[in-house]
Amino acid sequence: MTFRHYSREGTLLGSFVPRSALPAWEGGGLDQAVGPFVGLWRLRAIKDRIGAALLVGPHKQAWVELDLNGELIGQWVYMGSMNDSVFPSAFDSTGLLYGMHSIDRKRVGISVFDKSTSTWKPVPSLPNGFLIGADGTRLVYQKGDTLRWFEGLNTELKERAAVSQP
Repeated sequence: MTFRHYSREGTLLGSFVPRSALPAWEGGGLDQAVGPFVGLWRLRAIKDRIGAALLVGPHKQAWVELDLNGELIGQWVYMGSMNDSVFPSAFDSTGLLYGMHSIDRKRVGISVFDKSTSTWKPVPSLPNGFLIGADGTRLVYQKGDTLRWFEGLNTELKERAAVSQP
């Protein structure tokens, strides 16, 4: 099982989603392994679901969503490269996933994940910066020891993006 739910005391309460239900690992030397992410978040919860970014191959990731009972809602595989990638950074209360787009390790903007095409779409109306999460529909950025909140996608863009939400 790929996901586990623990109590605050450390007792295993349940395990969910067999590894075989997720994309196969495409890296060398491992069989059906989900590669670890170290240091930054890859799991977020909102009102009705849990989302996780999984490494399923070199430069290949999957965004996976589960309901609060551990049932798989959906999974979307997307590609990046060493020089051009998007780091999932915020999962808002409407289920939109935002990421920091980097080219040659330099942040160039914010993108939103389009589940209908499994691609990241740039959102030029959002400020570039270090995006750390979402607070409802507002995106939270960090600059030094200061946090700033910005409204996510405007209503028109949210309505278009909602069409591809499960």
